[in-house]
Amino acid sequence: MFLAGVIISCSESDETQSTTKQTPCEESISNSSSPLNDSYWILSEINGQSVDDSCRYELHFHNLEGNRLSCHNCCNNCGAHYQIGQQSFSVIEDTFSRNHFTSGQRGCSEDIIKQEDAYFDALLSTTNYRYQENDLVFINSNGDTVLVYYAKPKPLIDPNLINTQWNLISLNGIPPLEDTYITVGFNDKSMGGHGGLNSYGVTLIQAYDGVIIMDGPLLSTSMGTFGNGGRGEQEGKYLNMLRNANRYRITSDNLEISTTNNEGLTYEKDPEGFRFPVNNW
Repeated sequence: MFLAGVIISCSESDETQSTTKQTPCEESISNSSSPLNDSYWILSEINGQSVDDSCRYELHFHNLEGNRLSCHNCCNNCGAHYQIGQQSFSVIEDTFSRNHFTSGQRGCSEDIIKQEDAYFDALLSTTNYRYQENDLVFINSNGDTVLVYYAKPKPLIDPNLINTQWNLISLNGIPPLEDTYITVGFNDKSMGGHGGLNSYGVTLIQAYDGVIIMDGPLLSTSMGTFGNGGRGEQEGKYLNMLRNANRYRITSDNLEISTTNNEGLTYEKDPEGFRFPVNNW
């Protein structure tokens, strides 16, 4: 249960207030981590009308250089930073970005495009919000309910990672030693691969939306460092970096993993695909 409702504790707050001006108490929330962060929602209504069943609208709140939201729709997605108080909510309009596909592109119908445009307009008009454990409602300055969402269970492993394998091409900006083979792969609960000399693996709590959280220590075999020519030292550094991994990013060609120490690993997708099962560590 990741949301338990908002408790109003500021005497200055007014539940019918239609302005986004914040009281000192509200500022203390919007200047820190949002209570909505790390939550996922699915849209059910726009301006009192049910959304088209052929399209699914998902909204995710996260902390990325401030409080940020991302929406994933049928045709056009969006992203923005936002301000939030005990009751006030507003998108910071000059940070709002969206795609601009039109009817006929990406198989999008004219009705879906119109619905998405109405969705973006409603999101930008929001001045207040309320939520409970499984419901999130956005309200405009006239007091009208413009958007209604229900909670979506958070996935554990990114579908773009499951059953993929990647080959290391850079360790803190430096290519791996010649003739070394360092990999990482994912299944639906684990991460593991080959460190150049030894196999390694770890069970994951989460690898989703750019965040990696491990369930326990990363373990490896102990094959020794025979005639390694620096491979043992390289593997030790690589595994230590992975043990400190906390974020990832997938681009068109690469997987990037960063650590709590601001170090980075860059991989390219194995052209032969996922070949080596990840053990249950």
